Amino acid sequence: MSRHGSQPRTGSHLGLEEKRWLLGIGLSIGIGAVLLAPEKLDAQVPFRRGDLDGDGQVGTMADVLLAINPFAIFPCSDAGDVNDDGLKNILDGVHLVNFLIGDVPELPLPGTFGCGLDPTDFDVLDCHAYSTCALVTGLPASPDHSLRIESAEGIVGTQIEVSVRYDNLFNEPTQGIALGVCHDAGLATLVSVGFGSAFSELPDVFLIQQFADGWTGMAISSVTGIEFIMGVDQELFVATYETAASGDLSLTICEGLATPETYISLAVSTFSGVDGFVPHIENGVLTSIPDPQFRRGDANDDGTTNIADAVSLLTELFGNGPASPCADAADANDDGALDIGDPIAVLNTLFGGSGPPLPEPGSSTCGVDPTADDLRCAALCP
Repeated sequence: MSRHGSQPRTGSHLGLEEKRWLLGIGLSIGIGAVLLAPEKLDAQVPFRRGDLDGDGQVGTMADVLLAINPFAIFPCSDAGDVNDDGLKNILDGVHLVNFLIGDVPELPLPGTFGCGLDPTDFDVLDCHAYSTCALVTGLPASPDHSLRIESAEGIVGTQIEVSVRYDNLFNEPTQGIALGVCHDAGLATLVSVGFGSAFSELPDVFLIQQFADGWTGMAISSVTGIEFIMGVDQELFVATYETAASGDLSLTICEGLATPETYISLAVSTFSGVDGFVPHIENGVLTSIPDPQFRRGDANDDGTTNIADAVSLLTELFGNGPASPCADAADANDDGALDIGDPIAVLNTLFGGSGPPLPEPGSSTCGVDPTADDLRCAALCP
């Protein structure tokens, strides 16, 4: 079920490359529809439409990949006839993807949430090994497949990137991944979500949705099975957040954000078809720290700006001296760089008579840097 009150943010990303649709048409025309062998009509058992792997959930990555493959064998041929046209072909995969992205409001009866018999009499499809319609919950997580959120730290009010990574310990060919990431909407704003370095190009099928309290991501690297995600420390997604206050923000891999449901699932290609997995999950924390305060020109962080700071800067720049504990303070002229101009600015202020005062927050007042730059400050005003 979806969370009440969660609405997609403007700018949610939807990607369905045209080559997927061309592939679907080409396969349907080229190989024709695969009509499964007749079965006895009185042998029907209840099922969920679109639950191809028979786990009670509709829309896992295993369901999608089984539906895309017109030759796949699964427990219930009626469940695999996603569009209920009496045939098993790649159009069922297209129909299931359309349902997951919201273009199709519901699958034909008995539907995705209902459990019942096929109301269509003219087809010869049936269920032969669909044992129960009960939703299977509490499946054990695979220790060989892990999804983890890499914790990150940043300054309050700035944009902080957080990556979701995948560890595939046995280097199995992973073809499909789906997950959601939840956070407290009152503590941070989700700015954007995109794909990470694990994808050299956009997946054949993908959907990224943003909500006030999280986001969902679904990706099938290749519908033809020629591109896989393999290995450890694979960066799947990168999300950018902006925090409103200092502290720790929990980021959890979750379900329940979207309708239809985005289940946490992986699909791995095998010699016999597709295996679905529930991955091991490691959640993360986004730590937001206050913008540090400093005195401009106090390069050695002793609480005052004097000749020792100019010497410290010259030693750092030209004598292999230690780096200033606060680069923002060492940037005496506030040009966003540490160079010879900074000790000159300090000396001009100290001994130049009419030399200009150092930029804000000044040499005698503690404050934050009003200028956006890449310099950081590890020290606070004493």
